[in-house]
Amino acid sequence: MNDGSVNRKEQAEEPVELTELFIQKKKTVTFFDTLTIQAILCVATAIVFVVINIFNNDLAYDIYSLYSEKSLKESNIADTFRILIDLFKSASVYVNV
Repeated sequence: MNDGSVNRKEQAEEPVELTELFIQKKKTVTFFDTLTIQAILCVATAIVFVVINIFNNDLAYDIYSLYSEKSLKESNIADTFRILIDLFKSASVYVNV
C-alpha cells in the first residue's frame, strides 16, 4: 500500500513542476519577429490584391489609385482607413457564376 501512495504523490507533483518550467521560459519579442510579421502581412496583402485584380479590375484600380495618392501625400492614417472603408462600402461586387 505504501508504494501506491508514493506513486500517486509523484504523479500529482509532476504537472506542477512542468508548469513551473513553462512559466520560467517567457518569450521575448525580437526585431526579427517584427520583421517576419511585416513580411507575412505584405505577402498576404499582395495575394489579396492579385485575387481582387483577377475578379474585379475596377475595384483593384480604385484601390491602387487610392494607394498611390496616399503614398504621395502626408496624411493621417485614420483618414486612409476611413477612405478605404467608404470605398469598400460603395463598391458593388458581382460574382459571375
